[in-house]
Amino acid sequence: MKRILAGVTAAGAALGFGAAMAQHPVDGGIEMIEAISPVAAEVHFFHNIVLLPVIIGISLLVLALLVWVMVRYSAKANPVPRKFSHNTLVEIIWTGVPILILVYIALFSFDLLFKEDTIPDGKQVVAQADGSTSAFVFANDFPDSRKVSRPEQVQVFLASGAGEKRLSYRSDYKLSGLGKPEVTVTLNTAPASGERVIIRGGRSLVGVAPFFGAGEDNREIALAPTMTLKVIGFQWGWTYT
Repeated sequence: MKRILAGVTAAGAALGFGAAMAQHPVDGGIEMIEAISPVAAEVHFFHNIVLLPVIIGISLLVLALLVWVMVRYSAKANPVPRKFSHNTLVEIIWTGVPILILVYIALFSFDLLFKEDTIPDGKQVVAQADGSTSAFVFANDFPDSRKVSRPEQVQVFLASGAGEKRLSYRSDYKLSGLGKPEVTVTLNTAPASGERVIIRGGRSLVGVAPFFGAGEDNREIALAPTMTLKVIGFQWGWTYT
């Protein structure tokens, strides 16, 4: 029995408690991507600390009950089977314990659901650049969390616009201030002043991998005539300020 429990514990650690160590999606992986926002960290806590022990406990309980029924009511133990088996205490426990489990889960889930449903207020982060720079440096120091395994996993998409100043065509532009590892993008089209440049993470038309921890995140960068970049981004209902 000790070996069985040890195996179940090890499996739970591999599947759940060690899940938050993944930094970016990998083929065939089942781990969670590392949490980079307070809400994502709460999601990991809810899964690893709240849900996973409950799931393992219920699974072991049901397994024990099945084994007990197989042994207790086998043909060898009951040559003359009865038509029914009745135990009032077991029926009370079987009804009451699931209710307590649901209440326990609800205590942690309601606040988390509220935070995940929060709408960002659209605050902006400003970065400065000019027409010839090769680096966009953001004023805010973002967390070490952008988990891009390769620079080519981020692409730049351009909307229509008009203007005189243009950035260099097919040049590499480093996006600093976004945490580690540093992100470098290449402009496939020379953008004009006033155009909107969208850096899109997630499985888009070019098949890039997510780099924001969970789900997809779009960053809209408005190139004003002064080449000031205004960035709007959010994840899990949190706005970067």
